[in-house]
Amino acid sequence: MMRGMSGDFVGTREAARLLGVSEASVRRWSDSGFLQSHRVGRRSERRFDRSAVLRLRATGPPAASPSASSVLLEGREIPLHSHLSAYSTSDRGRLRLSVPFLRDGLAAGQPCVTVSNRQTARLLEDELKAEGVAVERALETGRLRKLELFQTHSQGIETFERTFAAFTRRGDLVIRVLGEASQNAETLGSIPDLLRFEEMLNSLVRRYPVVMICQYDVRRLQGTDVIDVLKGHADNFDQPLGMFLN
Repeated sequence: MMRGMSGDFVGTREAARLLGVSEASVRRWSDSGFLQSHRVGRRSERRFDRSAVLRLRATGPPAASPSASSVLLEGREIPLHSHLSAYSTSDRGRLRLSVPFLRDGLAAGQPCVTVSNRQTARLLEDELKAEGVAVERALETGRLRKLELFQTHSQGIETFERTFAAFTRRGDLVIRVLGEASQNAETLGSIPDLLRFEEMLNSLVRRYPVVMICQYDVRRLQGTDVIDVLKGHADNFDQPLGMFLN
């Protein structure tokens, strides 16, 4: 144990003992940014704030996916290669699914990709930090990847493919993607333009081990837009629709 200005610190072995998990799990949570660590000494060994470890023990780590073929979302298994849409009526409403979706992925050591404007990116980061996620560490290790809104279809497809390919080459078996679709509609031109882009995305989602959630602010949709968006995300119909209404 070491003492620092912010309190008691413990090493990986002691953190694992306190949490009742393996040292590998502690290292994975540290690398993903879920459990913040500090590096000390010439060997750059990990040290954890004891109070943070005890908080995690009290709340319990998020449940890991039962296999590399699915992710857990609101207690349901969502198979890989799923391209889903979610709907909110407020700025806070969009966080109901997005925060646990990203938090649980980072805790499991899975790469998470977000596409949004800077204001929403900051809001997500603040909420993840409130959940105990070491966001800066997740960004440094590449487990959390922030993408800005796309200006053209080709730019978006090329960026996604390059990102997915890099993750799969390094051995990642699950990739989580959260996109603020309504925001991207403004940069791509319109909802019909966005839906053409979404259709192009389907082939990428089928080729890579991805679960993608495209979030729509229904305040920005008109008339039959909601029906068109639903039709463009057929994977929603394999799940209870209510879980995607925020």
